Amino acid sequence: IFELIHSSVGEQQRRVIHGNNRRRRNETVCRFRFKEVDEALSDLKCCWWPVHVLNLLQSCGSRFLMCERGRMGPIGGISVSRAGMSGMRYPVRLASAKGNEMARRMPCIGGNWKMNTCRDEAISLAAAVAAGVESSSKEVEIVLFPPAPWLTAVADVLKGSAIGVGAQDVSSHQEGAWTGQISAGMLLDAGCSHALVGHSERRHGLDETDTLLNAKVQGGLEAGLNVMLCIGETLAEREAGTTASIVESQLRADLAGISPEALAGLSIAYEPVWAIGTGRTAAPADAQAVHAVIRHVIAEMYDASIADAMRILYGGSMKSENASDLLSEPDIDGGLIGGASLHAEKFIPIVEAALATRAMD
Repeated sequence: IFELIHSSVGEQQRRVIHGNNRRRRNETVCRFRFKEVDEALSDLKCCWWPVHVLNLLQSCGSRFLMCERGRMGPIGGISVSRAGMSGMRYPVRLASAKGNEMARRMPCIGGNWKMNTCRDEAISLAAAVAAGVESSSKEVEIVLFPPAPWLTAVADVLKGSAIGVGAQDVSSHQEGAWTGQISAGMLLDAGCSHALVGHSERRHGLDETDTLLNAKVQGGLEAGLNVMLCIGETLAEREAGTTASIVESQLRADLAGISPEALAGLSIAYEPVWAIGTGRTAAPADAQAVHAVIRHVIAEMYDASIADAMRILYGGSMKSENASDLLSEPDIDGGLIGGASLHAEKFIPIVEAALATRAMD
């Protein structure tokens, strides 16, 4: 039912291990020869892998995708039981070792200040971040999302730097009688290059629907903004084991009608709602699994090249203590930072972690 080709460092020869999901031979794999693995598996249509083999593949640098039960990739997977991931399968993709896609995806670290700072604090914070990341900003894209009243002031501070300025929301309308809303054109005039859409505090706190969020994505991209679409599951959805179906549903609804060409201006932030502002963080492997689902859905909606180019950020309480572990995962391309972004001394180390991870790739 499954084949695993590996080489012994001493013998330098291939061996094939046969087994099934009831009887498994425990073997120590010293080193993978990815070319041989790819060649051996190139003709397989479905191959069931036990979890310990998947973990071994990942630890050796292989990339795998995960999708829902019944939605199989070219190479199949095994159903696993994990908090929030019950009923999931891990289809393995051995096309390339970790790093090849990341080399094309510049990491992005965003700082979402939410409804914090006064004007002077915003100016001081932006200046401190700019000074602290000057040497990193060519290798890591950095975007600050201050409150709307301070957008112009922060944009003035960052003028001439490589740091982008983003709005925390954007209207789905371009102009008209929409009291309190801010259009994409207005944001561009204020110095913005980016906008968040669908942040959980709006999606869930303000009951913004997927229909509305789709219109915001469409309008922002058409106007020339870079849109960061936020998606993610609640604690109840995670505990019910519906994480994958929730993020897939959000993606398909929020990107409905978005052309492949427009996706050059889109990035995605995965925000497990239960981790935002709580201090709780998804384990790196769990966060990676959901990011892989997202990339798999994008590949289904568009194609593999677009999926590989899509930057997917993690937005669930990333901080300096866990940034390196999270950013080392192959499908985590950066972070959307909340509380830590309000302190330059906490935010800058996250940017440095992204820079170090990119250097390793």
